[in-house]
Amino acid sequence: ACREFPEMAVESLEIVRQDVPTPAKAWRANHVDKYAKLRVALLHAARYAPCYVMKLDADDLLHRELVEFIVANDNRNGYYIDKGYIWQSGSKFLKPLDRFHQVCGSSNILYLNSGDFPSNEAGSFSDPLIMRLGHNITVSHFEAEGRPLMPLPFRAAIYRLGHGENITAKLSDESAGAANKPNWRFYVGSIVSKLRSLVTRKRITRSLKGEFSIP
Repeated sequence: ACREFPEMAVESLEIVRQDVPTPAKAWRANHVDKYAKLRVALLHAARYAPCYVMKLDADDLLHRELVEFIVANDNRNGYYIDKGYIWQSGSKFLKPLDRFHQVCGSSNILYLNSGDFPSNEAGSFSDPLIMRLGHNITVSHFEAEGRPLMPLPFRAAIYRLGHGENITAKLSDESAGAANKPNWRFYVGSIVSKLRSLVTRKRITRSLKGEFSIP
């Protein structure tokens, strides 16, 4: 769900375009915009219920065999990505990232019934459940309900940094009085993480490029 998207001749891809204004350069405004689009996308996806649903950020990358694995195993609770990679756009290296679902929002694939989707475009971020659950608590929530999600047995996604589309990287929460300033804590953390990754980093090979469609 988006305002602008290039035309793509992919039969299985449905693009929900909205004529919405560009949000202000503030953390909250960007999140309001993001969740409004997410809600519209969920309304569109509800016509396929029951089905698997994954919230995927536009800049992250998925393994080409992810969907095939999910369909073949068909765990009707859902899945989560426990292992993946983190990548600074333009770098020739990936850093293996364990507990991926605790760091990246593109990490949970849930099996939803029709009642799990929003019923209309209006509503808060907390309605329905898939809107309310943060990626870092989804696994524990389903575990507590007796509906454990299955961890994927391979590194199934890349958390992409430095692409210019990450809200957390660009903006600070206005409650801190710095809504339009860079989130320096995010960048400092990225630098520290990058230094640590020098030991464990993995060179991007032709095979990895093909697996994740790395540009």
